[in-house]
Order: sequence, then C-alpha cells, then structure tokens
Amino acid sequence: MAGGKSSRMGKDKASLVIDKLPLVYRLQEMLTSLGLSVVISSKRFGLTDIIPDKGPLGGCYTAMTALRHCHHVIVIPVDMVHLNKDILVRLLQEITNKNLATITKCNDQHFPLIIKNTESVMSWLLQTLLTKEGRACSIGALLQRFDTHSISIEDCASYRFDNVNTPSQWCQALGIIEQGLR
Repeated sequence: MAGGKSSRMGKDKASLVIDKLPLVYRLQEMLTSLGLSVVISSKRFGLTDIIPDKGPLGGCYTAMTALRHCHHVIVIPVDMVHLNKDILVRLLQEITNKNLATITKCNDQHFPLIIKNTESVMSWLLQTLLTKEGRACSIGALLQRFDTHSISIEDCASYRFDNVNTPSQWCQALGIIEQGLR
C-alpha cells in the first residue's frame, strides 16, 4: 500500500529513502526475496485503484483483483519502515485456510494483514466500496465482517509495527535505523 496522500508527512512517503532505496522499492525487494508476487497499490509506483478515493480498502480490492491467481494477499503499508523478513515469515507461517483474514496484534496494529482471496471477500469489498463511506468502508469493517485470526507477536520490539506518518516520526525511525536496531 503506497497510495496514501501523505498529508501529515508533507511529501510522498513511498519516496522516502533508506539505504539509497525508496521505501516502496525497499518493501518490494523484501517481499520478492521471500518468493512473493508483489503488486503496488499507488498511482505513482504501481496500480491505480479501480475504485478511487476509498483508502486502504480500495487498495486491497485493486491488489486482490490483480492477484486473482493467489490464494492469499498480504497487505503492508509502505510506511512500516521497521518491518523485517523474520516477522513476515512468522506471519506467513500462520496462514490458515479456515480464516479469511490474519492480522498481527502488536500496538493495536492491523498490519501486516493477510486476506484470503475468495469470491465472497471480493464481492463484499466491491459492494462496500461502491455503496459505503467513512468507517463503513475501512479495514476495520473488513475485519469485523469476516472470520479473523489474530497473531500475537509478543517477543518482537513493538516499534517494528509502527507507521511513519510525520517528519518527526521519520526522524525517529532514521535514528533507530542508525543505531543498528533493524
């Protein structure tokens, strides 16, 4: 997910650079190194949302449509700069076929989120995106609607799940990276 407005940051978060690599490509590289197919939901870097201006849920629908051949879709915001392969591998190991969504539980975060790519989920997404607004058209609404499996990752530093939304948070994130706490 790299299609947000970045209004609090003041510039496109997907373009922010760590180790000479924009965040969007850094995350793409991490995911492809795990053997995953990657679709970027972003006007600038990837696919433009099929149903525009619907936030993360619109990005989920667009990605899931592009990845119809995949049984599950993992949704990760581009601004989770401290997420690493170890966490993703643990999350991927938790995928079950009985649950339609798998979320991490750390800092009340919904992401990374794994959604089972089924016709019922796609139908609900389309109907919701076409007829709802606001909170009724949110990731929270998706999680309430479908059977969700939560994964508690207690032995992991909570900052790993933080989003970077402001210049101040970006500076803090860079400080953590410089300390070698990746």
